[in-house]
This record gives sequence, C-alpha cells and structure tokens, in this order.
Amino acid sequence: MANLMAISMIGIDHKNAPIDIRGQFAFTHSKAEEALMEINKIDEVDGVVIISTCNRIEIWVSSFETLDLRDIFLELKGLDESYKQFLIERYEVEAITHLFKTACGLNSSVIGDDQILTQVKDALSLSREAFTTSKELEVLFRMAITVGKKVKTSIQISHGNKTAINSFISRLLKEGYDFSNKKCLVIGNGEMGKISANALSSQGAEVTVTLRQYRSGKVLIPDKCNKILYGSRLEIIKDVDIIVSATASPNKTLTFDDFVKAGYKKGVILIDLAVPRDID
Repeated sequence: MANLMAISMIGIDHKNAPIDIRGQFAFTHSKAEEALMEINKIDEVDGVVIISTCNRIEIWVSSFETLDLRDIFLELKGLDESYKQFLIERYEVEAITHLFKTACGLNSSVIGDDQILTQVKDALSLSREAFTTSKELEVLFRMAITVGKKVKTSIQISHGNKTAINSFISRLLKEGYDFSNKKCLVIGNGEMGKISANALSSQGAEVTVTLRQYRSGKVLIPDKCNKILYGSRLEIIKDVDIIVSATASPNKTLTFDDFVKAGYKKGVILIDLAVPRDID
C-alpha cells in the first residue's frame, strides 16, 4: 500500500503579527528558492511550496510524517524561540480549508484581494522551477487556484477596492485630497508597482516609475507614466507629492539620510507596500 502524505503548513500573517515581525520572516524570490531546496532536503519531506506576500508568509509541506515546522522556519530565518508565538501551524483539513479561503481572497487584509490568486499561482510556479513540488501539493494548489478563479468571476465578495493602493487612494479622497497634477514617484516596477502607477495615474496624477539598471530586455511601464532609473530616484524626491515603494528588496529603498540630502516637499505622503518595509 502506498504511503499517505501528510499536508501541513506553518505561517505568519497580518492577523497575528505586526508588519515589523512579518518582515523578519519574508522571503525575496531568490531566498524563497533557496529555502525551498533546503527544506526539500529533509528526509521526511516529499514536497514544499512557499507563499510570501505583504500579508502572509507560509511554508507548505507534504511529508511522510508530521513535522514540527516551527523549528524549521525559525532556523531558516535565524530567529530564536521567542518568535514561535507569532507562528500558526495547520494540518490536513484545517490547512486545506485555509489555502482555499486564501486563494479566494477571504484571508486578506483587503477582503476579495485581487492579487492573492496571482501570488498563489506564483508560489506554485516557483516550487515547480525549484523541483520541490509534489503530486499532493500540485493537486492541492491547482484546485485552490481553480476555486479562487471561480469565486472571483462568479461572486461579488466586496464592492470596495480590492488592492492596498486603492484603499489608500480612497482614504485620501475621503479626506479631500486632490490628486490632479500631483507628482508621484513609484519605486518598483513589479506587479504592485504597476498597479500603483495605474491607480495614481487614473486619478490625474503625474507618475514616474523607477526601473532597475540591471534589467535586460524590454520593460513595460504603465501608459502615461514616466520612467527613470532606480539610481536616479533621489534626484526627483524634492519635487514629488506622493512616494509609493513596492519592491521585493531586502534593503531600504529610501533612508532618512536620503530624504535629508535630497530635500523633500513639506507634507509629502509616503506609502510603503513592501514586506520587509522599503522606507526607513
């Protein structure tokens, strides 16, 4: 008889840990790949997937026996046992139910979040690229993605905004903020950066997006937006009204010294959408 796989996960999210704590558990793309391969070396592990977003960081494992994932997670991050209080373990049905709700946007800080489905897909894709997925995790994640798509297209979960940047914009509009002709700097040209640039541009703001110098090939930026190299971002700080930073960088994109040296407008609004935080 074939061995049955145990499905388990360990995670930290916006419901049980503040942003500064979540930032210590976050993975960049390359670090997530390294962690996938490291965990997959454990004899009892058959497959592993890592979800790392601004709301949550989760390690999903299929194994030949139930493992204590808390110690594994803390060791990966070089953190002591005091951080165990922020971690949540789920097994079997509880874990599976959690993944389905997550893929549907029901566990996000913005209910009905439009991004989480893509993030779950990306997590599975990275596991495939690292050759760390398993038959069980492959089926589970594909089913969750399918359900998430069906919910997104057939059920109106929320009539409000479904991304963090739109929530910020709505809040500012309610406070009477006028985006017309305001100058905005968006640091980061990933998915969240592009969404932010489009959202601000749609409000009538003049938006500039940073591009990394080492990017090869054609890089698309949202329509009606300007672009500058990431290294030139400090040159325009003194002229902008809103700065959004949304990168996967483990380092600060803007430090206190950067602001002091570059100068900045009184009342400039800073929106940090990264985990770990981008802005000092």
